[in-house]
Amino acid sequence: MITLAYGVPGAGKSTLLHDLVRAQASLHLFFVNDHEAGWGTDAVHWRGKPPPLTLVETEGELETLEQRPADEWPASGVYVFRHLEANRIVALLVAKGNGVYVDDELDLLARRQGWETSPLRTVVHQGRHALNEEGVPTTLHLYGACRRPQNLHTDVSSLADEVYMFRLQGKNTLKRCVDDNFLEEEQWELVRTLPKFEFIHWPSGKHLALAPIGDGKAAPREPLQGTASEDT
Repeated sequence: MITLAYGVPGAGKSTLLHDLVRAQASLHLFFVNDHEAGWGTDAVHWRGKPPPLTLVETEGELETLEQRPADEWPASGVYVFRHLEANRIVALLVAKGNGVYVDDELDLLARRQGWETSPLRTVVHQGRHALNEEGVPTTLHLYGACRRPQNLHTDVSSLADEVYMFRLQGKNTLKRCVDDNFLEEEQWELVRTLPKFEFIHWPSGKHLALAPIGDGKAAPREPLQGTASEDT
């Protein structure tokens, strides 16, 4: 499953990804690419106490994980990789299998340049039946966010199973969302003026809202089913 979030800076994309990971930390194995130390235990997007985290900050720690056999990996948990090469994080996920790659700056990795040899291409195209390093079929998922869809390779944006559109700007952004069938032209004025933490969800077409940071409440969501739930 490919889940994407688009929106201007500060619209709520990172908060959404934190909500999704927190709600499913006991159900799935997450590999989070932490670009700016925004996924630590003190991150405000967790809305308080985070799920248990394993922080990976050095090449040595990454090498140790790469050497761990696929059948010795836990079925769930959150591994936060800080300031390490994105392709190696994704390659580790592909090698071990059955997990979710999370990146709130996905456009830095999912570009046209180098795409044909990128391990992320395996997640996008073979995620439902990818073979791990032992030749066992596994399931891989992607949770990603960026400011606008045209920053992503079309393989990623056009194959998305679920899209959260926070406030967006620009005619090119409109055209890409319409071309990818995530947005109707008559919805553009709404998306262009959405308040912070509000979004349009595709494929449901619902106008939903995240609870603001600070109230300790995250929106409930069903794990990896492509369905957003309204706040209560």
